[in-house]
Amino acid sequence: MIKNTAGQKVGAQMVSATDGSAFSGSVTVSVTGDAGTQATGSVGSGACTHEGNGYHTYAPAQAETNYDLIAFTFAGTGAVPQTVQVYTRAIAPDVNLLQWLGSTPDALSSGKLPADVKLWLTVAPLALSSQLVRVSVGAIDDALLTAAKFASGAFDAVWSVATRTLTAFGFSTGLATQASVDDLPTNAELATALGTADDAVLAAIAALNNLSQANIRSAVGLGSANLDTQLAAIDTKTTNLPSDPADQSLIIAATTALASAIAALNNLSAAQVRTELSTELARIDVAVSTRAATGAAMTLTAGERNAIADAKFDRADAIETGVTERQATRLILAANAGPLDGPDAGAAGTVEIENAGPQDKTRITATVDEHGRRTAVTYDTT
Repeated sequence: MIKNTAGQKVGAQMVSATDGSAFSGSVTVSVTGDAGTQATGSVGSGACTHEGNGYHTYAPAQAETNYDLIAFTFAGTGAVPQTVQVYTRAIAPDVNLLQWLGSTPDALSSGKLPADVKLWLTVAPLALSSQLVRVSVGAIDDALLTAAKFASGAFDAVWSVATRTLTAFGFSTGLATQASVDDLPTNAELATALGTADDAVLAAIAALNNLSQANIRSAVGLGSANLDTQLAAIDTKTTNLPSDPADQSLIIAATTALASAIAALNNLSAAQVRTELSTELARIDVAVSTRAATGAAMTLTAGERNAIADAKFDRADAIETGVTERQATRLILAANAGPLDGPDAGAAGTVEIENAGPQDKTRITATVDEHGRRTAVTYDTT
């Protein structure tokens, strides 16, 4: 990016923070110049243009480019923020070398530049910021640049610096031998190797496409197909944790207090033990003295007496199997004291005996013959 110049653009690829897809929503940019204070872009309040497929651009103002290092931070709601760092450069002076050197190319024949370079650099825009003169030489006359024109050892010095630089980056500055050239792969060998590599890449992609759910779970360390179940199990464990767990100082204080209590127990004197025993024995004596003596009469409440009677009268199978004492008493009372209705003497029929007292329920129903013998009997003990 050219320093202090309007009409330039910078862009960033934005992706969704949810699934990593291309982000096409609204994006704004913030500008940080030379590691200073970050501020929202001054053009359109930092609004960016979505060029398509998640790529957003911003056209900075001229003032926003007037730094050596500029950081453009792109951000949008639901997107992963992206920061693009840009180093600026000065504007290259637009120079007509022929006009600068003189009226004709023959100006080089004297071996001198007919111009005041210092004066030119002073007036050229930003020319001194990089200490470089950026010009383009269209052509140089034959034999113009000869070894005699360079100081002694100048070429050796240049080659020495170039050699050190290339070697530092792992390049060899020696000449290649015929054998090393012959060892270079042919087009056919390269095609075969690349073809095999393509097959391996395609096989790897196919393997990724065919990953099963079980393989994915195994790769990420999940033991069950139901992630919700596993998260629920974790939540159950963490829910039981205290909302404000004790820190180390509280645990140490509680442990110290417990140790002090144990030490106090270990240091109890005989007198202290006797005192405590006397107190407890007195309490026991009071509790024992308030108990009723063996054989002493006890008065029951009306409710307690009724409960005992009900339990006795309603005890299952008290008289016969399936007959309680209460049920048997109702039948006996009806048979002996209840009203009786039936056929005349010497005639067969049905005999009905009602309950004594309210006389509102038939307790016994018996079918009899002419001799008064019962052939069938039903009861109502409710």
